[in-house]
Amino acid sequence: MSMPVPILESPTPNAEQSWRDDEHLRLLSIFHFVIGGLALLILPLLAMHFVFFTTVIANANAWPQGHAPPIPQGMVGMMLVMYVVIGLMTLAIAGANILSGWFLRQKTHRVFSLVVAGLDCLQVPYGTVLGVFTILVLTRPSVQRMYESVEHTPH
Repeated sequence: MSMPVPILESPTPNAEQSWRDDEHLRLLSIFHFVIGGLALLILPLLAMHFVFFTTVIANANAWPQGHAPPIPQGMVGMMLVMYVVIGLMTLAIAGANILSGWFLRQKTHRVFSLVVAGLDCLQVPYGTVLGVFTILVLTRPSVQRMYESVEHTPH
C-alpha cells in the first residue's frame, strides 16, 4: 500500500521570517538608491570628458607642425551622438534603480524590480551582486505573499 504524496506548500511565515523579509527588502531598497545615485554621478564625468575631448580636437591645429593627429571629418558629431546615447542609457539605469528602490520600500511592482535586477546583473561587479540578491529575495514565497497582501489591501 502506497502512502499519498503530500502537497508541498510553503509554510506560513512566522514573525521572525516576516521581520527578515522586511529587513532584506529595506536593505535592497537602500542599495538600489545607492546604485542609482552612483549612476547619476557618472553624468557630470561624462560631460567633463566630452568637453575635454572637444577642446583637444578644437585646438589640434595649435599643435606643432607634423605632430597633430589626423582627425577624420565628422568625428566630433559622431562622438557627440555616442556621448548622448551613453548619457541617456546611464540616466535610464539610474532612474530605474531609484524607482525600483522606491517600489521595494513600498512593496509594490515586484515584476518591475525583478526586471531591473536582471538588468543590474550586467553591471559588474556591484550591480551583479545587487541583482542576484534582489532576485533571490523577490522570488521567496514569503516575499511573494507579502507583495500580494500589500497589493490587495485597499488604499
